[in-house]
Amino acid sequence: MTSKTEQKLEKNHVKNIIKKIFKGESHRPYLLSLKTQEKLKTFVDLIEKIDKKKNKNTSDLFRSVYLDDATIDEKCWHLGIAKKTIGDTYGSQSKDAIQLGIEELEPLIDDLFKEVSTSLGSVEISFNNNHENINRYKILPKDFYKILLAVSTRSAALSGGFNSTFGKSIEKPLMITLCKIFQLGRENYYAHDLKDEGGFSRETDFYIIDDLKNKHKVEMKMMGKGNPEGADSIYARGTKVFVGDTLSETNKKQCDSVGVLWLELRKNGWTKFSEILDHLNISNKFNNDYERELDKIIDEAYFEANNFYS
Repeated sequence: MTSKTEQKLEKNHVKNIIKKIFKGESHRPYLLSLKTQEKLKTFVDLIEKIDKKKNKNTSDLFRSVYLDDATIDEKCWHLGIAKKTIGDTYGSQSKDAIQLGIEELEPLIDDLFKEVSTSLGSVEISFNNNHENINRYKILPKDFYKILLAVSTRSAALSGGFNSTFGKSIEKPLMITLCKIFQLGRENYYAHDLKDEGGFSRETDFYIIDDLKNKHKVEMKMMGKGNPEGADSIYARGTKVFVGDTLSETNKKQCDSVGVLWLELRKNGWTKFSEILDHLNISNKFNNDYERELDKIIDEAYFEANNFYS
C-alpha cells in the first residue's frame, strides 16, 4: 500500500526513464521535472484548501483549515513535524507514536510562533472562482509562517516518498529490459517480491539464473554517486551482482573486495552486462536491433514486471 507521499510512477514515465538509460542519456533532468511537478501540485492543493474548506473559522484560519478534520498524517505534516523526527523521538512511526508526538510537540511549536519577531503585516490571499466571485482572506503573520512550515515539511516528505517510489517503480522493469536486450530466456531471470506484514510489496529481489539453474542475486540501486546506502546493502543481503546508475570508485572497490560483480548503467555502461553473464555461465546474445525494438521491449518488460511475479 502506498501513502500520499509515495505514489507509483505512471507507465509512460517509467518507460521514458528506461528509454533514456538505454540510449545513454541522463534521466535525472526528467526525474527532477516529475518531482517538481508533483510538489507544485501538492502546494497548489495545500493553498487552495483555504478557499475550499467549508464552515471554516476565519479567526483561527490555520487550525480550522489544516488541523480540524485532518488525518493524523496531515496533522503531522501541517504542524511541521517530520515522521523521521517522530521515529527518532518515540522509537516508532506508528499511528499511536504520531498521535503522541502531535500532542506533545504541538504546544511547543505554538510557543515558538508566539516568540517570532516579524515586521510582516497580515497577508491577503484572493481566489478567483470562475472569474466571477473573488474570495479574499487575511492571514495573520503567525498563520502565514505556519503555512510556510507546512509547505517545507510536505516538500521533504514528498522528496523522500518520490525517491522510494522511483526505485520501486523502475528497478524491476529496467532489469527485465536489460535481460531481454541480451535475449535471456524467461528461465534465466526471476523477480521475487518480498511482502510486509500487511501483504503489500515491500521490495523486490531479482535473480539471474545460470545454465546449471544456480540463482545469482542482483541488487539494484538507482542512486547518485557518493550515496553509500545502496553499496552498504551488498554486505547484508548476499548480493552477487550490483547494478547502479552511477557508481563511485569507492563503490566499485567495495564490490571488488567482496567478490561482487558490478555494472554501472550510465553512458552505455550497461552494455558490459554481457561480461557478467559470460562470467556466470548464462547464455546470452546481444540484440543488435534493440534500439529499433526498444519501445516493444520495454512494454513487454513493464507488463511482465507487473503481472508475472508476486
